[in-house]
Amino acid sequence: MMLDTLDPEDDVHSMTTNFENILSTLLDVFALAKMWMTSVRKYNPWFTSIMNLLKQKVRKCEKQWKQNPTNEHWLIFTACRREYFYAIRHAKKDVLKDRIAKCGKDSRRLFQLVHLLTGTKKNNPLPAAPFDKILANTFSEFFFNKISKICQDLDHHPMFDPPRALDTTNPLMQFHTVLSTVVCKCISSLPTKSLELDSIPISLLKQLLDYILDFITKIVNKSLTTSQFPHHWKNGLVKPLVKSPTMTLQSSNYHPVTNLIFLSKLLESITLDQLNTHCSLNFLLLDYQSAYHSHFSYETAIIKLHNDILWNMEKQSVTALIALDLSAAFDTVDHSILLSVLDRTYAVQDDALCWFQSYLDHWSCQVVINNIFSEPKYLPFSVPQGSCLGPMLFTVYASTLGTIPGEDTVISRYTDDHNLWKAFDPCIHNMEQITLSSLSKDLANIE
Repeated sequence: MMLDTLDPEDDVHSMTTNFENILSTLLDVFALAKMWMTSVRKYNPWFTSIMNLLKQKVRKCEKQWKQNPTNEHWLIFTACRREYFYAIRHAKKDVLKDRIAKCGKDSRRLFQLVHLLTGTKKNNPLPAAPFDKILANTFSEFFFNKISKICQDLDHHPMFDPPRALDTTNPLMQFHTVLSTVVCKCISSLPTKSLELDSIPISLLKQLLDYILDFITKIVNKSLTTSQFPHHWKNGLVKPLVKSPTMTLQSSNYHPVTNLIFLSKLLESITLDQLNTHCSLNFLLLDYQSAYHSHFSYETAIIKLHNDILWNMEKQSVTALIALDLSAAFDTVDHSILLSVLDRTYAVQDDALCWFQSYLDHWSCQVVINNIFSEPKYLPFSVPQGSCLGPMLFTVYASTLGTIPGEDTVISRYTDDHNLWKAFDPCIHNMEQITLSSLSKDLANIE
C-alpha cells in the first residue's frame, strides 16, 4: 500500500503533506468522478417495507371495491386505509422522537432540525458582482481591513500584564501521546462535513478508517511530541453569511463563517481534551464563565443575571448594569498576550506552550464564493473561528477581564458578551452617583 512509504522519521509537516498527497492519488485512481443521471425522490425514513406492504394492501382493497362496489368491500377498504394512516402517523412520530433524541443537549443541532422541519431554513443572498472572484476578493478585503483597523486602534494601550497562577497549580508541561482508539473515537464524534480543502470526502475517510487510522495516529502523536502544528492545516475557508436577509446586501452586513480542514479539527479536539483536563484538575475555569464550559450555557448566564437582579430588588436595592460586547472578538486576539496568559495564569509551559505558539502562527484564510477562492490573507492575530480550540482559547484570553473590576463589582460572561453590575441602596444620599462613578472607573480600566 502507498501509505507504507510514509517515513516516521520525517517532520510532522512532511508527514502531513505526503499523507494527504497519497490519499488524493488513491482517490483519483480508485474513485474516479463519473456523471450519473438519476431521478431525485424525497426520502421518507418512516416509509419502511412494512409501510409499503400496507400501502399495497390498501390499493388492492380499493381496486376490489371499485370493481365490485358493495358495502362489504367498502368497509374492508376503509378499514385497511385507516390501519395504513394510523401506522404512518405513529411511524412519523417515532422517527421524529428519535431525531430529537439524537440532538441530545446540543441546542444548535436541535434548532437546525426545527428549521429543517418547519421549512424556515435561512437563505443567504449575496451582493451583485460581475464575477465571483471579484466578490470574494471584496469580502476578503473588507473582513481583513476591519480587523486591522480595530487592532491599530488598540496599539496605543499599554501591554496587559496577566496575573500569575496559584502556587498550587500543577503546570501542563507537554501533551501526552494518544492511542489509536482515542483517535478513532474522536473521528467518529466529529461531524461528517467535507471542505473543499480536504483530500478526500470525510464520509469516505470514515469508511476507510480501519486502513488509515494508524497513519493518522502517527501524525497526531508526532505533532504532540514535537510541539509542531502542521503548516498544511493552517488554512480556513471563509463563507460570508448575511446577518438578516432583510438587510442591505453589503459587506458590513455579513458574518465571516470559517470552515477548517477535518484533520485539523481532529488534532485540535485531542489537544483541547487535555487542556480541559488540566483546567478542571487545577480549578482554573471561572465559576460563572458560560459558553464552552460544561454545564454552563447561555441559559445559565441569563438565569444567573436575572436571579441577581431580582434578589437585589428583594433587598430593596437598585442594580446599575453595563453590558459590553467586543467587536470581532475572536479575530482581534493578540497572540503574544494569549501565550502570556496561557503561561502565567493557566500554567501551560515548555513543550505544551510551544505547541500553542506553533498552532497560532502563520494562519491564512480565503473567502470562497460558489467554489471560487479569493487571494489568501495571512493573519498575524486572531484565533481560528470554526475551530475546536478557538472558543476555549478565547475563553482563556478573556478570563483575565474578571481580575480588573473592584471587589464589589459583579461580572458575568458569555463568550464575548460581559455584564458588569453593582447594587446600591437608593435611599442613601449620593449613593447613585458613587456607584455610577465606580462603574465608570471599572469600565475605563477594562478598556
